[in-house]
Amino acid sequence: MNDNTKMEAFVDNPRLVGKVEDFPTIDSLISARSYDVLSECMTAIDGIQGQVAVIDARTSDVLTWGALENVEGATVAAPLLKRLCSSETYMPFVAADCLAQSKTSLKDSVDTGQGILVLNDSVRISDHNWRRGGYGMLTYRQALLNKSRIGMYHAMMTLPDGMDYWKYATDLTKNTNAMELATVFNNIFHLDSVNVSKERRGNIRAIAIGMFKEGGIQHKRAPKNVELAGVYNVADDGTEQTFTFVGSFPADKPKYAVSMVVQRKHKLPASPAMVSDKVNELMEWLNKK
Repeated sequence: MNDNTKMEAFVDNPRLVGKVEDFPTIDSLISARSYDVLSECMTAIDGIQGQVAVIDARTSDVLTWGALENVEGATVAAPLLKRLCSSETYMPFVAADCLAQSKTSLKDSVDTGQGILVLNDSVRISDHNWRRGGYGMLTYRQALLNKSRIGMYHAMMTLPDGMDYWKYATDLTKNTNAMELATVFNNIFHLDSVNVSKERRGNIRAIAIGMFKEGGIQHKRAPKNVELAGVYNVADDGTEQTFTFVGSFPADKPKYAVSMVVQRKHKLPASPAMVSDKVNELMEWLNKK
């Protein structure tokens, strides 16, 4: 019989993943705070739906998992569904893993050119700063910490089946949820329940922690007095935007793993800065518990 206090019981279930009453380890105080933060975040960016999850990083116990949606201008409780969520959230970690598997050092150099790489007549990879001339020559570590898509592509291509990794990492059709994101990240980053070698886990940890350090593209998004490992992502399919965060802390000995996902109708601007203040508010509060 599955232990319903653990996310493993729900990973392969259909789109309706679970109900709050299925989780006896839910912490009512953490749930109330998490719902408040999610609601405020949705209001701030005109979110149409959102999810938040907090798990005990040491045991995988579910401490909270909630979903909200906007119905005629009111934010109300919603079913715990799997939603579209781009695999790009994990792209830097997939790239770091590929480098470890190919025994390519994070210190090795990669040329990202002027921020645009044309693969063929129909496929072009662009870095976020291509209008400013791109990053040029970087180490792989710098490329991943700055989320250079060209650098991450080249990292994956260090493996013979690198294109398969690239297709996975750029898949915009994945269905997942906040709990699944938090659990997968925690397992790979911290726990031994996923069969990942020391070298592969070391690369992933270096990038996940480095994202929020000086030199990482997300260092300005770091919470106060919390050493965080994780990543933000904003995916845009032209119709909807999905703001995603997943991470765990304290990075050296994780106590919590957290994920928040908020979707809204497409509009500009769109950046992690629009949700990071609220995410940090929750993590800073949890860190004091």
